Amino acid sequence: MAQYTPNFNDPRVVRRCKHSLGFALSYLTCDKPRGLSQEQIIKHIGQGQNPLSAWLKSQLLDCTDSHWNMATKKVKKYQLNTAGSEYLKQILGYKTHRAFNSSVTPAKAQRLSDHQIAVDWAHTQYSIDTDYTDKSHRLWHPVQNIRSEIRNSVLRDNLLTHQYDIVCASPTLLHQYSWRFSGGHYLETIGEYTENRNAIRQTLAREIEVPVKTIKAILNAMFCGAVLKRNPFGSIYKLVDYDSERITQLQQDPWMKRFKQDIFEMWQYLRPVLEKTPELRVTETGKTRRLVMYPTNKWNLYFQLERMILNAVRQYLDEQNLKYFLIHDAFASEQVEIEHVIEHITKTTAFDICFEETVLI
Repeated sequence: MAQYTPNFNDPRVVRRCKHSLGFALSYLTCDKPRGLSQEQIIKHIGQGQNPLSAWLKSQLLDCTDSHWNMATKKVKKYQLNTAGSEYLKQILGYKTHRAFNSSVTPAKAQRLSDHQIAVDWAHTQYSIDTDYTDKSHRLWHPVQNIRSEIRNSVLRDNLLTHQYDIVCASPTLLHQYSWRFSGGHYLETIGEYTENRNAIRQTLAREIEVPVKTIKAILNAMFCGAVLKRNPFGSIYKLVDYDSERITQLQQDPWMKRFKQDIFEMWQYLRPVLEKTPELRVTETGKTRRLVMYPTNKWNLYFQLERMILNAVRQYLDEQNLKYFLIHDAFASEQVEIEHVIEHITKTTAFDICFEETVLI
């Protein structure tokens, strides 16, 4: 079969190539694989049986993990094909910053060029004022999923210069919500974590020799049902690269033991408000029952609480006639008096939370 060569004299081919290039540069880098659904690939690159689409996929995407599972919604992982994307940029006539400033290194010129193409593409594709989809107690928007540095540029271009993240969101909201069913029982280890999270993460990270962000992911996963065991299918075991010794260290750590017990107790208080899964489970005695203490149900409860906070934030910003963009447990806007936002949240939801402010640069 003859090798396919796109006809770059055809404006339709050029438009499709520019669109696919913008998509790839907005979502992918050459060193950090991420999952892309087949739906995303078909929408932005095209059907695999189409010669141009197949060529674009080969030029732009490097598959790093071909395993996928429809039941668990696991998708294939990809990273950017740098050589292919550079070739496509050259064919399409994109100039690099080095063409205008010879003092810029080739690597930096490439990054700046990729960044600008991605930002321009995102501006043509999405409106930060609309395009939200309400699903599973969350407001979803395509801009939430593009690379953070691209998203920050898009937000800044829309005069949204500050981002405000709920501090320790899931532990804080779930712990405080449990007080409504426990008579205000303060669980000391969870409280210690929400108040001193950075030091605790750093200590555990040093003990088992993993990055701090890995510890953060492990502790958050435990809050919503992940098990601290050597389970080849478990999320925590995967986070420590299937290292049994690290799992053992975490299991034997005195603070982690208390933390695990507090999480268990918290969910006992919250059990009455958890949804039940449609699936039936057969018990050891042969009875069937619907699952309650199940990770999906726990995450759904957290998403409901997170949405409650977000609705209060939205109400306050609308009343102040301020423009904003919502990011699940955070929002971006111009700089605001965050104390007033917190007061409104406490008044309308009874939650006592803090925000971490970041200037988008």
